[in-house]
Amino acid sequence: MGSAAEVLGLTLPGAASIPAADSAHHRMAAASGVRVVDMVREDLTITKILDERAYADAIARRVPVPAKPLERH
Repeated sequence: MGSAAEVLGLTLPGAASIPAADSAHHRMAAASGVRVVDMVREDLTITKILDERAYADAIARRVPVPAKPLERH
């Protein structure tokens, strides 16, 4: 799911590849917060991010974009 979100442009680059027990999560969270504030100032909304180009890029990279969240076992 993280890879799909990243390729669609919904996360900062590299966010999906941070291992679960890595301290980089704190830095990524701080950087994400800064970016969200910038996006509000830029009036950059999700409808402007998820355009035809974003989906074409995801398809070109053959990233499965799930229709519903994966179930936990």
